[in-house]
Amino acid sequence: MEAFDYDETFMGVSKKKDFHTTFIEDYRLQRLTEFLELEEGKLLDIGCGGGITTEALSSYYPNVALYGCDVSSSALKYAQKYGSGKVVYKQIIKNKLPFKDNYFDACIALDVIEHVPNIDFFLEEINRVLKKKGQFFSHTPVEGQPFTLTWFWGKIKV
Repeated sequence: MEAFDYDETFMGVSKKKDFHTTFIEDYRLQRLTEFLELEEGKLLDIGCGGGITTEALSSYYPNVALYGCDVSSSALKYAQKYGSGKVVYKQIIKNKLPFKDNYFDACIALDVIEHVPNIDFFLEEINRVLKKKGQFFSHTPVEGQPFTLTWFWGKIKV
């Protein structure tokens, strides 16, 4: 099996520069906004890739300071180049989130945990940067698992 080079082919990046994403286009946003009720504060998108979802969050959380972080410098360069300027992007170095303790009111990780080699450390890092009453939202696909929608769509070639 060929090694996956995240810097060359990072997830969440398209060639179009329109970052507005609707519920219809991204079911994860629908679930997130149903769960996360933030009027103000700071929100971190962990594993933000090229910033597509992170940038879209400004439409749903207009008074929230948005941050995105990723392991890929290529993805972050794309996000900074084509982004709105409303999001602060930082690179994850040595698996450590580049933020102070107790900094965020909420953290999200959409389609990220399945790529993390040390989940315990990852969750400890999230706990470290979250405020005491902070919220964490994660979405994890179950790609290839029998009898899931993803598995079914693969079987019927969708």
